[in-house]
Amino acid sequence: MLVVPQPGFLVDTSVHDGHAFVQLWGELDCASVQIADLELALVADADWLTIDLRGLAFMDAAGLHLLLRAREHFPALRVVRGRPSVHRLFELTDLVRRFDFIDGFELAA
Repeated sequence: MLVVPQPGFLVDTSVHDGHAFVQLWGELDCASVQIADLELALVADADWLTIDLRGLAFMDAAGLHLLLRAREHFPALRVVRGRPSVHRLFELTDLVRRFDFIDGFELAA
């Protein structure tokens, strides 16, 4: 599968003791969701997953669908709440209760 990098979209993935952390920046939409999906596939064996949405300026239904698929694969999924405009998508679709939202996290050094 050919994945074309999307200007303005970045993903940083790390794994510590079975806990995967995926941080997203830019716009998570139909043009960039494939990149994020590949990153999630890299951490498929992790016991826990935290996805950080704080760096997103925009997310559309494709991004929401990606998170729903992650929710199915990772029962221990936490989502760091994004900007109000990004979080509003969860509220508008009545999916806010399907995710365990947290307000932030810091990786231990």
